[in-house]
Amino acid sequence: MMNDYYDLLDRVKILIKLGRYKEALRIIDEVIEDSPDVSFLYYKISILFTCRRFEEAKSTLNTAISIFPGSTVFRIWKMVLALETKDVLSMAQINFNDNSVASSQLNAPFQSMDFNDNYAYTFSKSVRDLIMKLGKSAIYCDLQQLKEKILTERISTETINGLYTDIMDYRNRDIVELSSYGRAFYFYSIGRIGDSFIEISSLPDHEVFKAFILGKYSDFLKQTYEIADPYTRAVRFHILRLRELSLKEIETASYIGMDELVMSKRIIEFNGSSLSTQVVVNKVPESHL
Repeated sequence: MMNDYYDLLDRVKILIKLGRYKEALRIIDEVIEDSPDVSFLYYKISILFTCRRFEEAKSTLNTAISIFPGSTVFRIWKMVLALETKDVLSMAQINFNDNSVASSQLNAPFQSMDFNDNYAYTFSKSVRDLIMKLGKSAIYCDLQQLKEKILTERISTETINGLYTDIMDYRNRDIVELSSYGRAFYFYSIGRIGDSFIEISSLPDHEVFKAFILGKYSDFLKQTYEIADPYTRAVRFHILRLRELSLKEIETASYIGMDELVMSKRIIEFNGSSLSTQVVVNKVPESHL
């Protein structure tokens, strides 16, 4: 019986590779009707997602979660399907028109700064919060000292997340304890699309997840190249983990205050994960470059 199971599973995988989804679904439905199984349910959701049959995918997912509530793979699928209808990257972590951000919190010369990009605003605000919390001496200290200051001063999670950096990742249990593809979608959910791209690119399988993240990375990269403002482009290249492009752009950001400019560069330089332009060229369609 176990041999039949693996024979059927291999047949489903082959049919999916051949694009013969109807035949694969027929086998899957026969199997799960008799005995629900994590692997077959996973492939059914994958096929429905690939065919953009999102409502059916959600229905199958809800059934899968009710049967296997502890399965990590179905929790990830829940995030993927939610993102398909409400993209996390289009949502501001902090909206620059938010009335909760009092003008008194914005010190000159940043008081009138008005970003049309949520990521640039969030990054800029977090940089300023960091300067206010650590003092101006932190701006010019070396990177290791800066990291120690961030640790000892207990900088808020909101500020750290707004820097889109990996400085504190090793202290974050959610990140440490997740599987690789779990981390990829966690990074994506908090706007760190470059780290998500790096994480998922290292995995040998999960082609549907990889295609999803690659598509989001490509879209974000294309949007970034279409932005004229150098500071905004610098922040977005930082998010994409294209460090050399980020530093090049920030050098031309003439209207940013010197303190914020220097601290922004420190954060961009500090991040451990980065991609070379060549790596991105090899993975992202040329039309997006």
